[in-house]
Amino acid sequence: RKGLALFGHSIGAWVVAQYLGKTFVKADSKDAAPHVPLAIFAMPYLEFYGSWKQRLVSLLARLPGYRALARFLTLAAMALPASVHDLVCPLVVSSNAAHCDTAKATLLQQAHHLM
Repeated sequence: RKGLALFGHSIGAWVVAQYLGKTFVKADSKDAAPHVPLAIFAMPYLEFYGSWKQRLVSLLARLPGYRALARFLTLAAMALPASVHDLVCPLVVSSNAAHCDTAKATLLQQAHHLM
């Protein structure tokens, strides 16, 4: 079958699901998304519990200027010296040194991991 195969990894799986959901809602079931014969969801570990914290973050993320503020805070956190990262990591991530090392080696290396 001709068409485009969509591949979504992690948050990309959510993007693919959103696209397909909108496509299927707009078209009838016989010919919905005829140009997408295959969609692959790789590691779609997206969790939503509806807790007050998640609802609050969801509301805050919709405010004007949120994206710019989040970007600024992310880059500011990454620019802090390693000594500050060492002090804050046990409070934010875990008191386990291996967990902190992993967080510092991944989350604090690329801005999109924190945003």
